[in-house]
Amino acid sequence: MPNLVQSILNQRSVSRIRRNHGLEHATMTILAQRLPNTPMAGRSNTIGFWLLGEVSTEAVQEAVTEALARLKAGEHHLAVHPHCGTNYVVSGTLAGLAGATAMSGVGPRFG
Repeated sequence: MPNLVQSILNQRSVSRIRRNHGLEHATMTILAQRLPNTPMAGRSNTIGFWLLGEVSTEAVQEAVTEALARLKAGEHHLAVHPHCGTNYVVSGTLAGLAGATAMSGVGPRFG
């Protein structure tokens, strides 16, 4: 199973999305520090990412430049954002699968 997961993660398109997603997270973290209480959302794909929110293009450009430099300098923690929708989906899916697995083979109980 680990080999299957690793082969999926190493696919060129998946690798690009993961890299762009990490840069998106780092950018949003920096913007959130500079512009607290500013609602933002982001989306990543194979060619980059885009942000939604009331943020100037200049502020985004500055944050992207800083985020990329800090990631390259080893601040990998910036690539993980605590409010990422992907994290919620994966966590929910794993919890659902764990519950379904735990309940498999358990028949109905009538008292």
